[in-house]
Amino acid sequence: MAEIPDLLDDTDRQMRQRVLRAALLGAIRVVVACVILGGVVGFLWWAAAPDVPGRLTSVGIVPLRTQPEGFIGADMVLLVLSAVIGGVLAIVIYRHWRHDDIWGVVVLVLGGLAGSLVARTIGQLLAAPERPAVPFGSTVEVPLRLGSSAILFVWSLVAALMWLIVVAWHSAEEPVESASVPRDGELAGIEDRQ
Repeated sequence: MAEIPDLLDDTDRQMRQRVLRAALLGAIRVVVACVILGGVVGFLWWAAAPDVPGRLTSVGIVPLRTQPEGFIGADMVLLVLSAVIGGVLAIVIYRHWRHDDIWGVVVLVLGGLAGSLVARTIGQLLAAPERPAVPFGSTVEVPLRLGSSAILFVWSLVAALMWLIVVAWHSAEEPVESASVPRDGELAGIEDRQ
């Protein structure tokens, strides 16, 4: 009889290892998907960001206007792209992840940070060079730069908020099991049987 608990413990340990392995593989897939989507977002940011004209000087590229709205527009393009991809990804991951698992949110937040960093890097690498091969005084495009680093957290923030909204929505739809309370007649019937 002493062998039965050992078998159960060994089976339980193997089951836990399989569950942990599956959860880690799922988390790695989510982070890799976020990094790949970060590359796509970076490309879209570069393609959709407004151009800011500047003049090439011996110091570098100086914007023609002191406060061009193109810088704000470029930041807003990345903000909107990050918010949309974070929200959509949260809904998709929620449908494939365990619904009550906090690790889904943690993985989404970490994947969102990684995706945002990749998006910024790709967008800035695709942008105009710092020192174009044109003579001084020429009008050139100012390289794409992220003006507000806080935008890097938008993807993760929207993903976490969307996850919580979806969890709240689905938990409101699930019926709550209430304990059955005996009615007066049922209680009398139970007492009579005893």
